[in-house]
Amino acid sequence: MSKYETLTNYIVKINNDGSYKRPLQMPFIIYTETINSFVDDVNNFIDIHKEMELTSYGDILNENELKWDYNSMAGANIKLLDEQCIIALIVAAIRADRFSSGTLLRFFEEGIILKWLE
Repeated sequence: MSKYETLTNYIVKINNDGSYKRPLQMPFIIYTETINSFVDDVNNFIDIHKEMELTSYGDILNENELKWDYNSMAGANIKLLDEQCIIALIVAAIRADRFSSGTLLRFFEEGIILKWLE
């Protein structure tokens, strides 16, 4: 048995189920209306409050010595952060969900979004 055989066995499966004729259905999260409205309102907030420069949320996190990953963001000591950084955390959580569906759900389920809002 090849070192990679357990992985390369998927070649046939993917070819049978991942072709353009039979594409694989990737899982995705369907959020509630409340969460969708929250995301819309955050995006509107970004547009209205350009002075906060929230489109540069990554830079804001870096300036506050936070990484754009779940553990760093969820573990951030919000007592040491200003309003701009806290909202940047929310923006980063929403943006992270684009790359990894379900990330935003985890922030909600574990009470992190609520903690940031409070």
